[in-house]
Amino acid sequence: MSTIPASTITDQPLDRYIDRFLFAKGWRVTDVVRRTDAAEFEVTITKGEDPDKGRSVTRSASSAGEATFKACSTARLIQEAI
Repeated sequence: MSTIPASTITDQPLDRYIDRFLFAKGWRVTDVVRRTDAAEFEVTITKGEDPDKGRSVTRSASSAGEATFKACSTARLIQEAI
């Protein structure tokens, strides 16, 4: 496994894959790991604003963008519970 900057994975920052609702609530991509053993990416998004500042979600998929979308789905459930 290797951690790589999100900006080197796509031409645009992975934060653009976070839906507008979550982005407005302070969720951002904070970590991207390329798993060489499984040929997939693990993307972590973290909430940077209160309430629940520091809460994070990590999901994996065959592309970094897809992993970000999956993390957003889980983060939406968390956000609705706050």
